[in-house]
Amino acid sequence: MGYEAWVTESVSPGSIDLDPRNPRLPSLPANASQSQILDELFNTSKVREMVKSIAKSGFYPDQRVVVIRKESGRGFIVIEGNRRVAACKVLLNSDIAPERHARVSRKWAVNAEPYRPSFLRIPIVIAPSRLAATQLLAARHLNSAPVIRWSRYAQGRFAINAFADGQDIAEVMDETGLGESELRQSIQEARMFELFLGLSWTQEERSIIEDNLEDFPIEALRRILRSSATQESFGSITFDQEGWMIFSWEKDAIEPILKRFLYDAFIPLSGQKKPELNSRTLNNVDGVKAYLDTLPLEIKPSPIDGKTSAKDLIPDTAQPDGSQPIPKITPKKKPVPKPRKVKYTALPTDLEVDLKNDKALALVDELQTIIPEDLACATGLLLRSLLEISLIARIKKVGKWPDCMAKFGSDRNLIPTLDQLLRFSETCELTVPDISLRKTLTNQGAVPKRLLNLVAHNDQHVFGQEEARDAANKLTPLLRALLGPDAS
Repeated sequence: MGYEAWVTESVSPGSIDLDPRNPRLPSLPANASQSQILDELFNTSKVREMVKSIAKSGFYPDQRVVVIRKESGRGFIVIEGNRRVAACKVLLNSDIAPERHARVSRKWAVNAEPYRPSFLRIPIVIAPSRLAATQLLAARHLNSAPVIRWSRYAQGRFAINAFADGQDIAEVMDETGLGESELRQSIQEARMFELFLGLSWTQEERSIIEDNLEDFPIEALRRILRSSATQESFGSITFDQEGWMIFSWEKDAIEPILKRFLYDAFIPLSGQKKPELNSRTLNNVDGVKAYLDTLPLEIKPSPIDGKTSAKDLIPDTAQPDGSQPIPKITPKKKPVPKPRKVKYTALPTDLEVDLKNDKALALVDELQTIIPEDLACATGLLLRSLLEISLIARIKKVGKWPDCMAKFGSDRNLIPTLDQLLRFSETCELTVPDISLRKTLTNQGAVPKRLLNLVAHNDQHVFGQEEARDAANKLTPLLRALLGPDAS
């Protein structure tokens, strides 16, 4: 990457600006001032601990920070090492510390006096551009280097910044080590952070949230918003090409219900001993429905035909720069003998699940993440489970489950086999309306049920990479029909 050719110097921390585009900082406005950035670093990035560490031991000369030159040519912006630079600034001038950290900062500034020469000037390495520093950031924070690993929010913000700087998705996948599905999900979760943090909180509420960002319940919020029970009650939620959520909910009711979700999931905000919105609540559709039933009627949104972007729900000042569509995979042709081969997931990431079944949704999420060539047996087992669950859910949805049970069930009310479900669906135009697709349901060449049965039931059969990829490719059209918008 040519790091060895980058210029190194020793400069005063006062000549280095903190970075408003730091991926660690969730709630900074695009035009954040240096004092705002410093305040956010203290709130979210444990700068107090860094101040204490440097005050007790000094600034180690081998810990160069990575900077770029400011457009004016005078001074620098720190890209890697914001916490260290912020700590040095505070130790040199404790008056700039945020008010609630001022007393501690003054104390450590006095204690740091013996080590003051070590941070009067600190070592820097000057990257030729922000883009040139991207690979270094990714290697240190997104892979296995011994530094603090970035959160899902920081991963998403890193990708958003990289796209804004002109990188394509294949390059970002290379640098982050994330697959396409994981990358898209981290971007969507970063946008969810921005949405929740951008709501109209009181100053006290915002301080509580920002002081406890490490415990922010992003997974619980994602699960309640993605649940079929929530979307059936309030209206659908999709994601646009920038990763923002799109609500088909009454616009004026969106913010109140989102605030209620965060209160019920986030103990620091609610003050309760246990969150009302937790893994037990979100364990299945019935649990989500039971939770939704406890909510006051006046804050429940109603479904509408229109759409509201999460981007429109928060002030412009809360939205970081760099909103760009998430690129499709279009690997660049590079002048090398063996260009990088993109590994595609078992199911395409644009496969939609409109059938109201949380198990199907969870299986699709998994199959949109794993690579058949890497996890062949897991791919086969997940495909078989998804095919069986989606057939049953679809037959029930169109009201033909009693007919299916009458034909293939028994006195003990056993579930029909996969083969029986396929045979029934072949004769039921409501299950699969597309006649050409329906005629292939019992065709082994189109629906490899025998192969799927082998991977599920025969411990002597080794499910190969080619078999896994072939089964995924063959089943994708049928799964689109069973799970997609026509299924509702």
